[in-house]
Amino acid sequence: MSSDRFTRTQVSSAKKACADLGIRPRKQWGQNFLIDPKARDRVIDAASLTSEDRVLEVGPGLGALTEVLLDRVSALVAIERDQALWEHLSEAFDGVPGLDLRLGDALKIDFEALGSFDRCVSNLPYSCGTRILVNWIHSRQRPQGIVVTIQQEVAQRIRAKPGTRDYGPLAIWAQLHYDVKIAAQLSPSSFWPQPEVHSSIVCMQRLPVVRCAVSDLDFFYRLTREAFHYRRKQLGTVLRHLSSGLVPGDAGQRIQALGLDAARRPEGFTIEEWVAIADSLSPSVVQADPRAQ
Repeated sequence: MSSDRFTRTQVSSAKKACADLGIRPRKQWGQNFLIDPKARDRVIDAASLTSEDRVLEVGPGLGALTEVLLDRVSALVAIERDQALWEHLSEAFDGVPGLDLRLGDALKIDFEALGSFDRCVSNLPYSCGTRILVNWIHSRQRPQGIVVTIQQEVAQRIRAKPGTRDYGPLAIWAQLHYDVKIAAQLSPSSFWPQPEVHSSIVCMQRLPVVRCAVSDLDFFYRLTREAFHYRRKQLGTVLRHLSSGLVPGDAGQRIQALGLDAARRPEGFTIEEWVAIADSLSPSVVQADPRAQ
């Protein structure tokens, strides 16, 4: 494929392309187009693609990643929210085999209805990138690999360890299912318009076996999400603040029965400990406990 036809990797080219299309990048949609070819190549290299891969790309924009992905994989589903950009991509890649280009909001599209993917490779929109990433992690059809550009702050939260300021639900959920690495840091000049923050290329490879088996994932996700709303409080206090009916009245005693200190804060518990806490408080376990009868 001709990079002159499809890829806009320089600021002047990106500006001209948007002007020709009558597009002004929308900050509320997190439209910061990847324009640095070296950064693009780092994303592609981090993805370790094979010719048999089926890949999902969210927010293809002007097509910088799309073009290279189509050269590397057997099938690519690309979801673009912007009507004008979707029309541009439809024309630019017309007739290219393996591309399923869809117009829509990635947050509203049923991810699981799209089928399974070997990789999700995207320059995620800043405005909703974290929510998209969480949807992938929570899906019953988690992709084998995820390689994305995302704000450096979010990348630090994904990689965070217990006891640190950045540790929270995102780290717990991601690291429960994936080995997470930071492949590279990207300066604002890698994008147009330039964002106000630095970005990272995050590489997530699904673990062969989940790091720690969870009896009720939906409850686990809800418990950890709500608990970290009170991250500076002791866990015993946190449990009393949670939504009515989420945990049993004897939650504190159940935590102590695990040999855990309820005086610790949520950020002080490891993933394995959070799994043990969730399993001990899950409705199925509590209902089966004679003490709850």
